[in-house]
Amino acid sequence: MKLKYYVLVVIMFVISNTSLSQEGLPIYTDYLTDNYYLIHPSMAGAANCAKV
Repeated sequence: MKLKYYVLVVIMFVISNTSLSQEGLPIYTDYLTDNYYLIHPSMAGAANCAKV
């Protein structure tokens, strides 16, 4: 009976960590698409010269 309880606790822990780890993904992808320097280091300052 105790083994069944421990297996259930481990499964719930893994499921909860998996669901929480998906929360930050869209913010990180938006940051990567907005920041040219992270994708191409030679693009540093490219957005500054395009502004009026």
